[in-house]
Amino acid sequence: LLGLYRDIGDMVVPDTSHSYGFSFSLTSDGEYKVGDLRRMIDSKLTSYKGSIICWSKLIPLKVRCFVWRAMFGCIPVADSLNKKGVQTQSQHCPMFGNERETPTHFLLNCEFAQEVHKWIFKWCGFQPRRFNSMLDFLDSMASGENRCKRRLIGSMILYCTIWSIWLARNDRVFKNSFIA
Repeated sequence: LLGLYRDIGDMVVPDTSHSYGFSFSLTSDGEYKVGDLRRMIDSKLTSYKGSIICWSKLIPLKVRCFVWRAMFGCIPVADSLNKKGVQTQSQHCPMFGNERETPTHFLLNCEFAQEVHKWIFKWCGFQPRRFNSMLDFLDSMASGENRCKRRLIGSMILYCTIWSIWLARNDRVFKNSFIA
């Protein structure tokens, strides 16, 4: 229990002779908010300091979960399936077949994905660029001088874009159809 107090850091433990519990100094106005407590605990207990997934209810839950799993490379593509001992027909990208199929490749670096990203960024009025990782991709919208509403809309568009690339990939693999 003392280790928990030490890890959480800024929490103040009241005099236990009168009452049991915690008091929190999270905001300057003295208001208690669950979200503030969650962020404080996360900052003390987790080592991950990368992009924060946008969990807005405006983005469908299955899309949010897919993006979260993709960020950690935990989606079932040839490379990750092979590492788990599942044999696939091919280890290459089903869209163009010239590279090994990894989450980063087919969502960001595949010729098909790059073309989709180019058009989406052009449509949104953003400068197109190449991404090295899912974190880089997600941070492109989360960082910068963007206002909150613009970040949310941009995140929604980016999340749905990579979800659509995933669906196109699955159509290619399981239905042998290709979107040109």
